[in-house]
Amino acid sequence: VVLAELLQTVRDELWLTTYVVVNGRTLLAPLAARMDARPGLEVSFVLDIKRGPGDTRPASQIAAEFERSFWARDWPTGSRRPRLLHYPRSLELASADRASMHAKVVVADRERVLVTSSNLTPRGVTDNVEVGVILHDRALATTLVDHFRALLGAGDLAILAE
Repeated sequence: VVLAELLQTVRDELWLTTYVVVNGRTLLAPLAARMDARPGLEVSFVLDIKRGPGDTRPASQIAAEFERSFWARDWPTGSRRPRLLHYPRSLELASADRASMHAKVVVADRERVLVTSSNLTPRGVTDNVEVGVILHDRALATTLVDHFRALLGAGDLAILAE
């Protein structure tokens, strides 16, 4: 309920980080409609891309495949698209060097923050026992957005699609 409210009421800027998206086309439809209704709304998703066991393909190939799959499977067709970012360390060839984008945070308009254990999946949103907290805190929201922007500037996050 809280996630849906944030996606439907965001005005200017939204940052969403998650480990996994399943059935995104349905779950993200309210946000896609909001983006279409508000052309100035800037939306950034920070997503985890997984390298499967034994997969030695170049990281760029795995990332490109993930991007194609996300647009085809998880984003509502015909809608304006968010910017996609990812954590390049998740694609390191050596498993010992890999790490995940595991944060589950939504920051809306630099004033509301949802921190949750839930992934962006039907089970995570409606079925599982999850815990989350919504905070109306401009300082925290701004700090989180600045943190993600700093990670991007330092190369610790990478743009997948704009």
